[in-house]
Amino acid sequence: LRQRDDPPVENVRVWLGNDRSEVTDIFGYYRFTGVRGTKANISIDTTTLPNGYVVTVPVIQETTIANLGVRRIDFGIISRCEMSGFVFEDVNGDGEFSSKIDKPVKGIEITLENGRKGVTDGNGRYSIINMTAGPHTVTVNLKTVPVYYLPRVAISKKITLYEGVEYFYNVPLKRVQED
Repeated sequence: LRQRDDPPVENVRVWLGNDRSEVTDIFGYYRFTGVRGTKANISIDTTTLPNGYVVTVPVIQETTIANLGVRRIDFGIISRCEMSGFVFEDVNGDGEFSSKIDKPVKGIEITLENGRKGVTDGNGRYSIINMTAGPHTVTVNLKTVPVYYLPRVAISKKITLYEGVEYFYNVPLKRVQED
């Protein structure tokens, strides 16, 4: 079991029928040997998925059994957590993004502790999808902030993501006055 761009998911229980089960290894694989019959139902125990993950395919899959043949049944999973926000010049100094007053800033990187990142578009918006639930550290990459801006918030922040919830994190910037 594996989510795209993330490590495999281990310790997830997969069932063959109702009476045999295996647990995924550190590579996200499981294996049943000595399977008899012409058809088999393989299912994933969703209660053993890590927090924040859901199955993207049917939970029960039917396969045919061939003599001495090997069948591969994959279960796709994805995280339902995401984070987004705006990076903007906070013209009125209130810390809140207003598309009528504030100026969006393009090309700013917002990074996570695991190296994943979002980059602001022409509207100052970034997003990071398919994140895992749990604690994360969000950092504004200062190398991508133009020299005439200073962040009005800490450049690093610890957050906790919960399953099925989108976390919003805006980064207001202050234009530095030249003397």
